[in-house]
Parts: sequence; structure tokens; C-alpha cells
Amino acid sequence: MADQHTSPRRRTRWHKQATNMVEHLRTQVLPVPGRRAQVRAALGNRPGDPRTFHALREIAVFLPADEDEAPEVERAFLTVAAMLCAQTARSRTQDLNTDNDDTDSTTTQEQDSETTPSKEEHNSSSSQSLSLGASCARSVTSGLTKQTTMEQRLEALCRANTEELHRQLPRLISHLRSLRIEVDWVDLVEDLALWHRHRQRVRDRWARDFFRNLHRHNSDSATNTEETA
Repeated sequence: MADQHTSPRRRTRWHKQATNMVEHLRTQVLPVPGRRAQVRAALGNRPGDPRTFHALREIAVFLPADEDEAPEVERAFLTVAAMLCAQTARSRTQDLNTDNDDTDSTTTQEQDSETTPSKEEHNSSSSQSLSLGASCARSVTSGLTKQTTMEQRLEALCRANTEELHRQLPRLISHLRSLRIEVDWVDLVEDLALWHRHRQRVRDRWARDFFRNLHRHNSDSATNTEETA
């Protein structure tokens, strides 16, 4: 299977904080049922809702200070943290193993490369991150979701305002993670934080990566068919 590609984007000013939050959640929260449940309880709730209180205990230290768009940025961090902690046990195991790729055997790495981006692809730079559009494309090229179905779900997200986005996105992420499709949590935090003021830029990137990866996969498949004919 061809590697997924994401359109290059400069890292936002939230990249470091988002990276640190995801690392904290993976290492300190996901393995602990009680802490994980408290963060998960924030899913679908706005900052200030009582159900987000315990989640903020885990992520407040990572929230950027003195932001003009503070409510929208805080909500982006909160939503992604809650989605990460709402994963099924199987998906959590895959997420926890993301940081242990360098200890795997060569055989395991070769097998995983067919379905999961490498650690370097996933984390090393903004140009190598995995956008939501690329993740959606992977669910199609892996044969796990019909293209028309995923197109409709992604289009609905791209048309959404901020409220609709935060309501619809958890269902799509839950679907992708149930299929063990990799989601770049850091990239997602940055996109959600940008959505309020730069929605067009984010949705163009999602759509571009989705269709570009589908086209690349179809072209590779056609080439392989011709070579074996």
C-alpha cells in the first residue's frame, strides 16, 4: 500500500503544547482507567461545563496562555483529549504502542508498515504529519470504508460550523479508530484550533489530502495490474 501523504503546513504556535499534551495522555492517562474516564467525560462538552472539570486537571498545564482565541483553542485541546481517551481498548493499545515502534523487531515493523504510518512519518515534522483527510483516505484504500460513504462524512465536516464540527467529529474519529486507522492527534488539535478563523484553509487541506491519496492509490493499483497482466 502506498504511504499516505499530507499537504505541507507550517507548524502552528500550538504545536509544542499539543505534542506535550498527547504524550502526557498516552503515558500517564490512557493506562489508568479512572483518569482516562475523567477526561473522556468531557467529550461533547464546551469549556466551562462541569463535566470538563476533571479533564482540565490533566490538560490545563498544556493550554496556551494569553490567547486571543482562548475559548476556541481550549475547546480544541479538550475535544481531542476526550476523543483520545474515548477509544476502545483495542485502539488504545495501538495508540500506546505508537511510541514503542523503535523497540519492535524488523519483522513486526515490516508487517505494521502495511497498515500503520511509521513513527517518523507520524511525528517528525509538519510536512510528514497525517491530516484528517489522509486518515479518511486510508480507511477507503484499506477497503474498510466505501468511498462514497467517507466522502459524504468528510464533506459534512467541511461544511460544518464550529459547533457542528465538535459535535460530528467524535463520531468520525471513533469510526476510524475502531478500524485501527491512524489519527494524528497533534495535527487534529492544530486544525481544530484554526477552525474558528481559518476554516477554509483547514477544510481545503482535508479535501486535498483525501482525494490526492485516493488518486495515488488508484494509480498505483492500476500500475500493479498492468505489470502483472
